[in-house]
Amino acid sequence: MRDELGRLRRFNRLLTQRIGLLDERYLGSPLPFAQARLLYEVAVLAPLATHHLRRLLAVDAAALSRGLVALQARRFVRREVDPSNARNRIVEVTAKGRQVLATLDRRADERVGAMTAGLAAGDRRRLLDALDQARRLLVGAVVRIERRAAHHPDAQAAQAAYLGEIARRFGRPLDHWNQGPIAAAVSLVVADGRRPMGCGALREIAPGVGEIKRMWLHPDARGLGLGARLLAALEAAARGLGHDEIRLDTNDRLREAIALYEGAGYRPMKRYNDNPDATRFYAKQLRPAREIKRIVLGRRCDRRENPSPTPTGS
Repeated sequence: MRDELGRLRRFNRLLTQRIGLLDERYLGSPLPFAQARLLYEVAVLAPLATHHLRRLLAVDAAALSRGLVALQARRFVRREVDPSNARNRIVEVTAKGRQVLATLDRRADERVGAMTAGLAAGDRRRLLDALDQARRLLVGAVVRIERRAAHHPDAQAAQAAYLGEIARRFGRPLDHWNQGPIAAAVSLVVADGRRPMGCGALREIAPGVGEIKRMWLHPDARGLGLGARLLAALEAAARGLGHDEIRLDTNDRLREAIALYEGAGYRPMKRYNDNPDATRFYAKQLRPAREIKRIVLGRRCDRRENPSPTPTGS
């Protein structure tokens, strides 16, 4: 075990040195790495209240405040009074801050490109495959999908990040979706043991019919199959409530969400609500839990009776 830990730590030291995390000015910017990372997180999560940001980053209030004050002094972020609650401050990246991020992004690409420039194409592919596998293993080992009350701070923080991403993608808050916490029958949070990384909610809109709302994953949690896991967990919750059908709405601009839903068996349907920002509507018929159990058990029986595939011929 100690040898395994030592190997991981050696890799951490190598990566830390190669990508410049210890440099006083990260990638030649005016920022140390910690502030550059905070600026990135604000860019991918904001606009949202600072107390939600603290929850999503799992940092203490004093450390977050110091970082935001430093970024605000350089005019990379701005903080304004929340119009819905004067005690809160809404934070978002300024145009100047986005310029700095674009420069950092370009320089990071150059740094990583230089690190791998000496590798043959096949070696680069093997390296990337190994890194993808490491990411899946490390995230998958700690991430859990847990039920939370709709007013739980983790659920509220993740939903605030969802609304922030919607506002960024559309260039404005969408009034129908920007209505605070929803009255959900089930609220799920994707968490890694320290911070929320995603969310999803389920509510009943008619007898036997559930509706999925506000599915979201942090960008760092995407591409790992967590969206499909979260969707399956919401469907399981719907079955537990006795729903025979589940519906959802989305917008044509949210291509990743559309691909996820269609890949999970959701079929287009006519408009079923008055959401002015939704352009697509989907439904899926749910198998009762007992039927799923019967099918699974039946397949297990088949495997016991036929432990190996039977060759067929014409």
